[in-house]
Amino acid sequence: MKTMTSKEISNRIDEITQLQEQHQKRDFDAELLKVMNAGGDIDSLEQKQLDDERVARRLRVEKQALEAQLPEVIYTEAKSELEALKDSCKNDHELIQEQVDIIEKAFNEAVKPALEVLEEIRIKRSNALRRAEVLTRTHQINWNNYVYFDELGSRKLKLIQIYVSRGRAPDAGSTVLTSGRFIEDLQQNEGN
Repeated sequence: MKTMTSKEISNRIDEITQLQEQHQKRDFDAELLKVMNAGGDIDSLEQKQLDDERVARRLRVEKQALEAQLPEVIYTEAKSELEALKDSCKNDHELIQEQVDIIEKAFNEAVKPALEVLEEIRIKRSNALRRAEVLTRTHQINWNNYVYFDELGSRKLKLIQIYVSRGRAPDAGSTVLTSGRFIEDLQQNEGN
C-alpha cells in the first residue's frame, strides 16, 4: 500500500464504505433466479458473483488496514506540523531582539530626552501651583490657580502611551480621551 495522507486514507475508507453498502444491498439469489428464468449463462453469473465476493473481502481487509493505520498517520502528520510550527518560530527571539534594539535606540535618542523635558515642565508647573496657592491664600487673592498651573497633558501623548501598553496604533480611532486638560484643547481655543 502506498504512503497516504490522513485525508487520503479517510477518503478511501469512505469510498470503501459506499462500495460495501452497495454490495450488501445485492440479492445474489434474486440475481441467480432472474438469470435462470431468462435462460441465461448461470456459470458466468456465478463466476461474477464469486469475483464480486472476492473484491468485497479485499475491500473489507483494506478498510481494516486503513482504519488501523489512520491514527498513526494522523499522529505523524500532527508531529510534523508541530515541528514546522517550531521551526517557523525558531528565530523569533533574534527578530524580537532586533526590534527591541531599534526601539531602545529610538527611545534613548529621541523619546527619553523629550520625556525628561516633559517631566521638568510638570515639576515646574507643580511648584508654580503650590507657590500660587500660598500667594493667593496668604494675600487673599481671588484667582483660579488651576487655570494657569494645573497639570497639562497631551491627547497625542496619552494615545501613544495606550499604543505602547496595548499595542494599538495611536490613530486607530477606537480610543477617545475626555478627562484631563490637554494642550490640544488649549491650542484649539487659541484659534477661536
